[in-house]
Amino acid sequence: MGRAKVKLAWIEKAAPRNVTYKKRKNGLLKKVKDLSTLCDVKACGIIYPCGGTVPEVWSSTPNPMDVLVPFMQESELERRKKMVNQCLEGKDISVLDLETIFSLSWLVDNKLNFVKEKVVKKKAKMVANGE
Repeated sequence: MGRAKVKLAWIEKAAPRNVTYKKRKNGLLKKVKDLSTLCDVKACGIIYPCGGTVPEVWSSTPNPMDVLVPFMQESELERRKKMVNQCLEGKDISVLDLETIFSLSWLVDNKLNFVKEKVVKKKAKMVANGE
């Protein structure tokens, strides 16, 4: 017999909300740890508790910055490219969720603007050279 589907909604009472937070946080961090162990990847989980000032961090490496720095050094364009490439592997675009379509749209717009800028610069260079 399977579990009943949980209705995702704000839990008004503080005590059950805190219990749910702790259980789900531990489950999420366990999944990050399992992913790191099973797939031999660097992984990091960061959770900012509501009302807390210090984030809770779990990292597969002794220093979480070993995981975060390479990610943060990539441009937003590169991060979105990787995300879109992962989402599009062999899929029809009509089955993508709204967030992925938005990211894809952003990526296309960004590339289009880049091409337009190159065309304008090339035309300006050609005019300056009298071509």
